[in-house]
Amino acid sequence: MRLTLLSYQWRFAAALLLMFGLAMPAIAQVIAPGQVLDIPTPPPLEQRFGQSVSSDGQYLAVGAPFYGGGTGGTSPGSVIIYRKISGSWTFSQRLQAPAPVNGDGYGYHVELTGTQLIVGAPFSTVGGVTQQGIAYFYNRVGTNFGPGAQTLNPGVAPGADANFGFSHSQDAGWLAIGSLRGGGGDGQVQLYRYDGDFEAWVYHSTLDVSIAPGSNFGVRTLMRGDRLLIAANGEQSALGWVYEFQRSGNGASAVWTQRQRFRPTAQSGAGGNSSFGSALALTSDNATLLVGAPFERGVNGGVFRGAVFAFRRNSAGDWQQLQRIDSVSPGLNATRFGAAIGIDGSYALIGDSQAAMGTPKPGGVQQYVRGTAGLWSSPTPGYFFGAGSNNANFGSAIVFRGGEAIIAAPLEPPGGIPGAGSGRVYSYLLSNTAPVINISTSLQRRQGAAPSAATGVAEVADNESAPQSLEGTAIAGGTASGITTVVTGNIGGGLLAEVDASCTATTGTQRLQVSDGLLAATGNLQVNVLPNDQPVLAYAPAGASLSGTGTINPSQGPSDLGSISSVVVQSPGTYTGTLTVDIGGVISYANAAPVGTHTVTIRVTDNCGATRDAAFALTVSNSAPSMAPAPPISRQQGSAAGPAVTLGTLSDPDTALGALTVSQISGGTATGINVAQLSNTAGTVTAVLSAGCTATSGTLRFQVSDGSNTGTADVQINVANNSAPVLGNYPASAALLAQTISVSPDAAPGDNGVVSSITVASIPATFSGTL
Repeated sequence: MRLTLLSYQWRFAAALLLMFGLAMPAIAQVIAPGQVLDIPTPPPLEQRFGQSVSSDGQYLAVGAPFYGGGTGGTSPGSVIIYRKISGSWTFSQRLQAPAPVNGDGYGYHVELTGTQLIVGAPFSTVGGVTQQGIAYFYNRVGTNFGPGAQTLNPGVAPGADANFGFSHSQDAGWLAIGSLRGGGGDGQVQLYRYDGDFEAWVYHSTLDVSIAPGSNFGVRTLMRGDRLLIAANGEQSALGWVYEFQRSGNGASAVWTQRQRFRPTAQSGAGGNSSFGSALALTSDNATLLVGAPFERGVNGGVFRGAVFAFRRNSAGDWQQLQRIDSVSPGLNATRFGAAIGIDGSYALIGDSQAAMGTPKPGGVQQYVRGTAGLWSSPTPGYFFGAGSNNANFGSAIVFRGGEAIIAAPLEPPGGIPGAGSGRVYSYLLSNTAPVINISTSLQRRQGAAPSAATGVAEVADNESAPQSLEGTAIAGGTASGITTVVTGNIGGGLLAEVDASCTATTGTQRLQVSDGLLAATGNLQVNVLPNDQPVLAYAPAGASLSGTGTINPSQGPSDLGSISSVVVQSPGTYTGTLTVDIGGVISYANAAPVGTHTVTIRVTDNCGATRDAAFALTVSNSAPSMAPAPPISRQQGSAAGPAVTLGTLSDPDTALGALTVSQISGGTATGINVAQLSNTAGTVTAVLSAGCTATSGTLRFQVSDGSNTGTADVQINVANNSAPVLGNYPASAALLAQTISVSPDAAPGDNGVVSSITVASIPATFSGTL
């Protein structure tokens, strides 16, 4: 998209380019003659026709705040209304204040919205208060505004030199009117709400942030829905700030609260002067804001070169700086780029009102295009100059909508007469053809597969716009279903997109659209959809020890072209222990049982519900316990048992040693050995052993059991023969006839076992008593 230039104006600009040795840019072909609007019956004085302009596409209001031409002295101000008839702007009526007074500045700011027109007269003297200012409201009836006007007096008296009506903006039944130096000199904004019953604006409240005098709070206002932007381009030594207020509630009880105060992260105004906030413009989606700073130092060092700063709402709804935009005009100093801004779709026109073509400084306008990443760039060529005289201020006021740009040069003399300074307004049409989109590829996608990387899907081009500035989107209208397409970029005219198929996607076409901001073209991308694959999961045969604990890793997977939603134990088979599985397919088992081979089945499910059952053999094994016998144990026939002795130590890889059962079984070769108090303490087997009087050497056989398997061990017992008992000697003794005496041996009787009896072995034949 480019602007259509008036043929004679283009010839004038071409002559200037050739005069100063510059190449003539081929800005656009002329598709229809533009218009030049001059003030009716212009007097030879400065009238500022075009100081402000506003249009709804069918009506155009042009402010001329110093235009006389009627009652009220030589310069009370006027607003000229034009109506579009057969594609051309035709004079309709001229409005003046109900009681015009010279120097009121009536028409200094105008805003036309539907049938309503607001006109500011910021220099009016009200009730004897010099330059307090006033605003007027007109309702259109038929084709005329009026017949009368509602006078919008300030709800709170702003004081002398307040300039109430310097700016104003309305939307959604709310009107904000700026008072440049009201409220003590720092500026204020007064709010009105529309009463549809009375068709009148009713004062609601006043916004005053109490900053330094001369801050110009209210120099620009921009109302959209429940948000209100207010500029203070003189704040902080004219660096400038922008405020955003938000409305909560409706009607008389509504409350406006400051939400944000912001300015660029870095400014370089000469002497601190940047005047950030001198122009405000929003995109139609209210998501991108352009703010002019016409006195910002240029990136090339030019003083008062000017700049425009782009902001975008972040996820919290606050404005965040996106970009600094600088002029590409040939001028260096004082071009005042950013004096006015107009946005139409993805295109912006930025006024460079003091731009020069060599010595003359007629002013100019720069065209910008918003790319897919939201950044603004200037097409080549994209700059054009006014055809008026020096200091005509071409580009100081802009209306840009519906493919038409209204650009004012309020200090340009009519008919090129030097010194007249009455002003002119130019109409430009857009020379625009629809872009083209070429889709020569097809894509293959699988149902439910993981998100794909961005891939090239189309080539786009446009006769007027750079290919990379075109915006591509996926729209409805294709025959495929379940396809999600997101255009992620445009590299040199090549559209990149992420194209993904849902679980129920079907083969067909995805419709793509490319737009230059005004016109669009579409094309169909063929997407072939393959059915969803089963997920992958497999296990190798695994083993576990009886009552054991462990983990089993999959030999494959789990994996899927999409994603894994669950992995579960579908069936443990005859396994009775504990089995769990995590999302990574790792199986954990405990208390493995019973002994044998079990078929375990694990089921994996993908994001589309497809499943795969992975079965594998889990063998639970049990090793027999064993007993290592102690060294040979010695016993003597008939000896006492004595303390417990160690018979051996146990081992079992599957079962806790203390849980093993030990018993004596037949099969040993020893005889006459008594085993008592047989026990197993943590794998150590002990017992109390004793040998009978007839015991013989040999082995004792023991069995160890884990409940399923058993093991045996033979413990060697060496038996010594029984020893004869011992008895001491008796001393010679004498007794009287019939006397009883006791005689004790010099050593008590003893034995390795037990002395069972002591008897008199022989009695002399000559002794007749009792022994």
